[in-house]
Amino acid sequence: MDPLEYLCTSVREELGVVMEVLEDSTGVVLMEIERGDGAPGSGRLALERLCAYADEAGKPTYLALMEHTAKLIALYESLGFRADDTTGEDEGGLNMVRPPHAHVPEAAPSALGR
Repeated sequence: MDPLEYLCTSVREELGVVMEVLEDSTGVVLMEIERGDGAPGSGRLALERLCAYADEAGKPTYLALMEHTAKLIALYESLGFRADDTTGEDEGGLNMVRPPHAHVPEAAPSALGR
């Protein structure tokens, strides 16, 4: 099992969060995330783990929000994501990017289990 597949599997088993993630030479792309039966806060923990993975690989993380609220945008911004004007907008969606090693709140490392 490759490291990204392992990450997605462990997040699903430990947190109840399902993530679909792709990786290529240009970055890590979060295609979909669903909290499912995970507890409140489990989605954020899953995102923190994904960001740590991308940081270790030295790659940016990309995502597209098709439906977005100020609260959801604030969540992603608190993890170091910002609006990505370089990729254009998809029918009212919002593209976001997080550079590798972007600032993550102080509490994040303990959430990573390290």
